[in-house]
Amino acid sequence: MNDSSGLTFRFHYLFLLRFPIMLMRSTWFGIFFISAGALLFEVSLTRIFSVSRWYHFAFMVVSIALLGFAASGSLLNLYPTLKRNRNAPFILSVLFSLSVVVSFYVSDKVEMDPYRIMLDPLRISYISIYYVVLSLPFLMAGLVISLYLSTHSQNAGQIYGFNLAGSAAGCLLIFAFSAAGSNIILVSSVLGAVGSLFFARNVQKLASLLVIIALIGLPGSLFEITMSPYKSLSLALNYPEARILDTEWNAVSRVDVVESPLRQAPGLSLKYGEGLEPALGTTIDGDSMSSLSEPGAFVEYLPTAAAYLKGPNTILIINPQGVDIAAAKYFSADITAAEGNPLPVRAIQRFSSLYDGVTVIHENGRTYLASTDELFDIIQISLSESIFASSVGLYGFNESYSFTVEAFEEYYAHLTEEGMVVITRWLVIPPRELPKVISLVIDTVPEPETHLAVFRSYSTVTVLVKKTPFAEYDVDGLAAFCRDRGFDMVWAPGITADEVNVYNRFPEPYFYQLTKEQLDNNAQVKKDYLFAVESPTDDSPFFFNFFQWRKVNQVVDSLQGKWQPLFEGGFMAVAILGQAGILSLALVFIPAKRVAFSRFTLRYFGLIGLGFMFVEISLMQQLILFLGQPVFSVAIVLSCILLFSGLGSVVSGRIGWNRGFVGLLGLLAVFAVGLSAGIHELLGVSMGWKILMTVGILGPLSVCMGIPFPTGIVTVGENQVPSAWCINGCASVCGSVLAIIVALSFGFQIVLACGGVCYFFAFLVRMIQKGQT
Repeated sequence: MNDSSGLTFRFHYLFLLRFPIMLMRSTWFGIFFISAGALLFEVSLTRIFSVSRWYHFAFMVVSIALLGFAASGSLLNLYPTLKRNRNAPFILSVLFSLSVVVSFYVSDKVEMDPYRIMLDPLRISYISIYYVVLSLPFLMAGLVISLYLSTHSQNAGQIYGFNLAGSAAGCLLIFAFSAAGSNIILVSSVLGAVGSLFFARNVQKLASLLVIIALIGLPGSLFEITMSPYKSLSLALNYPEARILDTEWNAVSRVDVVESPLRQAPGLSLKYGEGLEPALGTTIDGDSMSSLSEPGAFVEYLPTAAAYLKGPNTILIINPQGVDIAAAKYFSADITAAEGNPLPVRAIQRFSSLYDGVTVIHENGRTYLASTDELFDIIQISLSESIFASSVGLYGFNESYSFTVEAFEEYYAHLTEEGMVVITRWLVIPPRELPKVISLVIDTVPEPETHLAVFRSYSTVTVLVKKTPFAEYDVDGLAAFCRDRGFDMVWAPGITADEVNVYNRFPEPYFYQLTKEQLDNNAQVKKDYLFAVESPTDDSPFFFNFFQWRKVNQVVDSLQGKWQPLFEGGFMAVAILGQAGILSLALVFIPAKRVAFSRFTLRYFGLIGLGFMFVEISLMQQLILFLGQPVFSVAIVLSCILLFSGLGSVVSGRIGWNRGFVGLLGLLAVFAVGLSAGIHELLGVSMGWKILMTVGILGPLSVCMGIPFPTGIVTVGENQVPSAWCINGCASVCGSVLAIIVALSFGFQIVLACGGVCYFFAFLVRMIQKGQT
């Protein structure tokens, strides 16, 4: 054999040895892109559903996505021949790409309005349509990943690592909302089609390219969203001459500037005899209408005008609304507005001069106050939620760090000697929001009965908390203010029952009676009252969750059998958990007759699935306070966890499962003790440093979190991989909902501790398995 033939032989020999590795690496990139597309689709749906529907349905998307992934393992157990089909990954990735578009379009046309569900409970069956239609893309993506885990379990670390890294990239792509808007759905679909290129063989590559071209050519109208008819924007557009002047998206919100005859001035006195001047309005996520009215005489008839009885002041307005800015300008106040989302202010400034002369701080109120020593005569928390969503409990899952004990302590510390905190909320019947605010005052203000004044209009209730006690002349001035405008006093030092409930009358002075009872013995009120009215904390910041399971029968009886309050956070979370649990059991046990799963597979992968979700959700929620806007914070934290977990998965073979578990449990113990204190200590630092610290803190923990799954896959063997994937996915579904239920009842620190307990028992299960083998 001559040299050239020998060289050719060696080349072919090396090529044959390395070709499977090269091919495998190609599929890794396919897994990366389809994972990115799936995660982007998931986070895009949560953002879009927050606009088109309500927050509850955004929350439901997480369960749907995880169930889709879990179902893929179950399906692979039922149809193991898929493993031998060389074209399956290509076909499934194309189906993922197409199903993204179809499922979004179909789900957008399915009516899913919470108000109609309350009027017609049978409409809750529409949820099943959402589950089936929206789970299809995640089923396809999950099948691609589980196929490769099943057939190449020895490379589980690399496969799972690229899966998590792709998911991290998809999470960060949420910031493309500012350019794409709802067309972001198309981006996730295209990512799946790009992934199919890495699975394609010969002519299949041409098919992938044709799919990509066809997707890009789809009309933008296909991705327009249908908004709930009960949202503020829909109501404003009901007038024939109404129109949207501008629409902008960012990762945090959709902001619309609308021209409509609808006027917005919450709590405006009925004694104001003149009509309001025409004004533009803005909505955020289709709701929370804010009027851009210029300062005028109507301001004197707003409840917030009570804060200016002593003349011009320095004022900090948190979550500013248009009428609040107009009122402060009318009374010549020195205005600082803390708005963490720059998009609404930017939109207003293009159409109005309302913000001229206003100091705008693009941080949330808590972050700004933590970074400044400035004192204010007035700190106002604006009424930014719609009356509909507040009255039917649609914010039950929403964290609100503006209404916690720690927040009120911060407000109180930043008042001048004669300063006051001003809070206006909707007048909700039976009383829920007001007693919760009163609890916050009681828990943060010394001798609260002398520092507190409350009055109500026909639709709102306003709370004034003064740094020094209300003097007699303060109370007299406030009483005259209310009398002139037809507002009803609820509470002030020295007030009596015959001085309240005068203009907008109830059969009994309910608000006065409840407030007096709270000031006399709040512990007893919290125990006996139908709704949960204890003070929220930063560890459990659910101000709008009023649900108590132990009071459910009494609540229903008090409302003549109506189940509206049950729609609030606690009940809804348990209802979703029930659905997820039933579906999970079906997915796990239906294929069990064909492929028996081992006890180790059930216990180990179930525990690490629960543990991962407990830790992930606890960290995301706690760091919302640290990083600011919820969507921005979740994107940063989730992408960091996924990226470094992917890195941990890739190097899991070198680190080893035992050292990975020890490191994970040790770091979780440190986080359980010190994370909350660290967040409060560093709340005032700049955003750049916050992001660097977040990455530095989460990186090592996330590397350890990426190790248990791939090392477990290597242990169980090829036949058990689909079951492991399914069980892990089902546990993640239940874990995501359980984490919210635990947080609502006990706080995020307990959720984090539950995650640590799950990982500890998974470690013990793995130790026992090792001893048996």
